[in-house]
Amino acid sequence: MSPFSSHLLVTLTHTFNQGLLLATLPSLLDFSPDTSTPQGILQQRYITKALSSDLHCDKLFALRKKGASVRYIISTLPPPVSPDSTTKAIFQLCIWRNFAFGNADYLEKLTLFRTPENQDGGTAPDFDEINTIIQTFGAPGTTKILLPAYGQLSIVKAKIPSMLSRLWTFSTELSSSLSPKPPLLSFAEVQKRLLEKEIPTIGANGLLIWVIVCDLSEYALCSPPTPKDLANHIIPPNPKKKGPSGPTKGLQLVGARNGVTAPLGRVGDLESVFEDVMQAWEQGKSKEIKEMAARCEELQGRALNVADLEHGLCKIAREEDLRVGRRGKKRTEGGGGGQRG
Repeated sequence: MSPFSSHLLVTLTHTFNQGLLLATLPSLLDFSPDTSTPQGILQQRYITKALSSDLHCDKLFALRKKGASVRYIISTLPPPVSPDSTTKAIFQLCIWRNFAFGNADYLEKLTLFRTPENQDGGTAPDFDEINTIIQTFGAPGTTKILLPAYGQLSIVKAKIPSMLSRLWTFSTELSSSLSPKPPLLSFAEVQKRLLEKEIPTIGANGLLIWVIVCDLSEYALCSPPTPKDLANHIIPPNPKKKGPSGPTKGLQLVGARNGVTAPLGRVGDLESVFEDVMQAWEQGKSKEIKEMAARCEELQGRALNVADLEHGLCKIAREEDLRVGRRGKKRTEGGGGGQRG
């Protein structure tokens, strides 16, 4: 294991142990950190903010499946989905993640299909009705809808009808290509298919394409991401373009704190780091890691995977934001560089 891999593993262990605390803490009344130390003060700020609202819960909970919005999604549309409802399940996951994530009221308003009662095969939903609902999420008289769960991301209202149509096409095509027998479609293949739909908010190396396909993998509609998938997500093929800010910053922070360089120059080098972390989680490199991984698996209903690794990197970055009191920059539409999970 490389020195950077070792430092990353230690940092992620702290991040997920804090996530376990958040996921099992009934309320702030049950939380009393040692505030005589800077780390205790930071932990108090982090956990207090994480429990202050559904939005901050989604932003700060380190366990991917324990944030407020994902808990709602899984309880409303519990996996696995039946073969005759796959198209609508995919579409439902896409519109929740694209338009409502981080807001309990919006998630409820955009809950179109519940398993198994009101699903009727591949019949297209009423796009006009869905568009009307989503338009109310933006302030009157404005041309864009802001998505605070994703930092700087916004949606042009006039593009929503086209986005819905393209998401439905993606859903129908993906559903028709699924097989009841293994192997599942690869994560990279589903990413490629979604990217081909040219949906404004879903850009290459952006946050939304990553989280949507991760959501689909939670429903066994494709394979979970591999270390190579995450390395390709973080390092764009075009060196002039920026990768996603959250995991990139998380890696840079680990390097800066430990006097080592984050391997952000070559996909293969970063892939090796992620393979090291996954191997340590799977094999229980130490008693602490083994116990942490086992508790995460118990709470999430599956073993830690690469989707959790990316999610943890974003939380490393968010903890640092709280440490320095950083404020977000100008909001932008689409793509990936400014978005954070």
